[in-house]
Amino acid sequence: MNRLNTIQRNLLLCIAVFGLNTGFSQTFSTVTSVHYNRKADTTEYNVLPLGVIYLPGEWKKEKYNPVSGQQWFVNKDTVLISIALTPCHKFEFSKKSLKDFDFVKTYYEWDSKYLAERHHLNRSVLVSDSIHQYIIWRLSGDHDDDYFLFGNKNCRIHNYSLPSHGWTEEHKIKFLQDLYLKKP
Repeated sequence: MNRLNTIQRNLLLCIAVFGLNTGFSQTFSTVTSVHYNRKADTTEYNVLPLGVIYLPGEWKKEKYNPVSGQQWFVNKDTVLISIALTPCHKFEFSKKSLKDFDFVKTYYEWDSKYLAERHHLNRSVLVSDSIHQYIIWRLSGDHDDDYFLFGNKNCRIHNYSLPSHGWTEEHKIKFLQDLYLKKP
């Protein structure tokens, strides 16, 4: 099984490198894989060449939104999360002078304002970390209570979304922080 995983990862790497070296980078293609590591009890979501997200426990792939690039996952407790990794230059508001945490703040303003106005919801920032370059925020209303993390790692924008479920606000915030800050 380990040999097969190594072969799959090497194949994905070759495809990504080939794509970057043959001009695909202008349209920006990605290759994704999901692997549950039993030993570490972690689900690895790999989006080449943008990065790897390590979800604690076993998660199953659900629907995928090709417009936003969001991949949905569900765990055994029916907790849902969506994850999107996107290069900075793919956003309509992107410009060279907009870097690091300023990009995250602009992304938050742009996306949260749109969602709040479109769905008549309230938005609020819960955590703002300029050192690690992320914002955790909440979108809430009569029937909605969703938590988001927007982060920037070397112009690779992370967007995590946790819809309403039984976790406390503190648990949701810690989960999002741990997910973003976790290293292999």
